[in-house]
Amino acid sequence: MRYVSFTFDDGSITCAKKIHQLLHPYHATFYVVTGWLSPTTIKITDRFNIDVDHGTLDQWKEVSELGHDVGSHTHTHMKANDIEIEKDCIQSLEVIKQIHEAPYNISSPHFTDLKVKMFDSIRLGTYETMHKSFVFEKYFNKLNNIDFLSLYCCDLYPDKVLQILEKMPHNSWLILAYHSLDGEGFCPVESNQITILKNALRKEKIDIVCVSEMQKKMECSICN
Repeated sequence: MRYVSFTFDDGSITCAKKIHQLLHPYHATFYVVTGWLSPTTIKITDRFNIDVDHGTLDQWKEVSELGHDVGSHTHTHMKANDIEIEKDCIQSLEVIKQIHEAPYNISSPHFTDLKVKMFDSIRLGTYETMHKSFVFEKYFNKLNNIDFLSLYCCDLYPDKVLQILEKMPHNSWLILAYHSLDGEGFCPVESNQITILKNALRKEKIDIVCVSEMQKKMECSICN
């Protein structure tokens, strides 16, 4: 089997609504900066997100109820030391808990190797599962050797993804790491590219899954 996941950082509610229409009946994973939610929005200093609609708690609940993943992209999108980031992640988790039940996933902004150890301590203490401590050196995750704390991902634009699909081995998982769509946010992709990629995946009989669906598949395989 071969699987692909679409993930989107920074938490644009406009992006989430578009992706729901574009990927239906499949699901995506959205990582939300919980401090950017309305009406308690903190000051946004990231220039790519200043004018972006990051939605409300109720809107992200609706996204979750549609079957999509809603995870944490921390509370403030901060660059800081490990102790401050750990507090920031825990604060974010309290918001995510109001959106859906476990498992909980996190995507770390401004990732460094040093943070892996810190995030591991959170996983053992607070978070049930972790995701997107991403390594960009390889594209495909082998299903017989999945480490949810250190997953390989692909940030190539969709047209480039089409070029590597023919090299995708069996029993593998490709995670696509994007931010938003149609001129919004950091390095946006176009809606029509998502549609083209979705159709190509269906043609190649590659399953589209969100991260929690993949986690459940792996849990079932272990149980069996």
